[in-house]
Amino acid sequence: MMTMMDGLAFVEQLGRELSQGDLELPSFPEAAERVRRTLDDPNCSPAMITRVIASDPVLAANIVRMANSATYNRIGSEINSLQVAVGRLGHDTVRSVATAAALRQLTSIAATPGLKAPLKDLWRHSVQVAAVAYTLAKRLPDYLCEDEVMLAGLVHDIGKLYILQRAAALSDGACDPLTLSELLDHWHTGVGRAIVEAWGFSDSVTMAVDEHEEIGRDYTGPADVTSAVLVANLIAKSEAGEIDAVDWRRVPSFTKLNLTPESYQVVRRESAAEIKSIVDALKG
Repeated sequence: MMTMMDGLAFVEQLGRELSQGDLELPSFPEAAERVRRTLDDPNCSPAMITRVIASDPVLAANIVRMANSATYNRIGSEINSLQVAVGRLGHDTVRSVATAAALRQLTSIAATPGLKAPLKDLWRHSVQVAAVAYTLAKRLPDYLCEDEVMLAGLVHDIGKLYILQRAAALSDGACDPLTLSELLDHWHTGVGRAIVEAWGFSDSVTMAVDEHEEIGRDYTGPADVTSAVLVANLIAKSEAGEIDAVDWRRVPSFTKLNLTPESYQVVRRESAAEIKSIVDALKG
């Protein structure tokens, strides 16, 4: 079992690797990387994107499922064609769905039985944050891309995935809960930032991964991707009973999103069905 002393040694090693840039980072899953490379090609066509997605049956099914979700199928016209689904979603949403499939693959790989439950909880939380953040961003003017917000929500806790898997490997899966909790709380944002930078994600997504736990974060200007993910993270934790009720007066990002405690209740009620449809489509 990883004890408190083992945890301190782990922290020292982790800090050293982070500062020296020697962290052994996970690779982005191949199927999602192929999709991303194709989408980044300015000459890509719908047919090219469809062929790449079709090579992974699970990803293809997820794309069609998202296209038929309440969020993207407003008129209730169900489709079965992958190419039509790609056209309905657009490049940014396809990228998010591919990322979700990649993360689900990573979180489903449990080296030890003791890792399965924490990874399942991590995946559930990540999908919930992505869906809530998307609906918050959707209410705002066009300067905030809701698909980028969804993507940031999906990867905001990727550092926890790395720490869970590495700590379990070092301790044969048995970790003191308090030690593990402290490792996750203090290190997941810095580790997560290193991972998404290595994966080539945008600066906005990288900042959200790095700063989503800074409740008092304040700045000049309108709401950004980090604001939406930070608030969605608090909402998801509060509704899951993981933290006490949030004092929104202490959260500048809440105000940046043009929310008040009263309007927030209305927004959550009105967006409940949409959140559920996104969660159902992403979780696979």
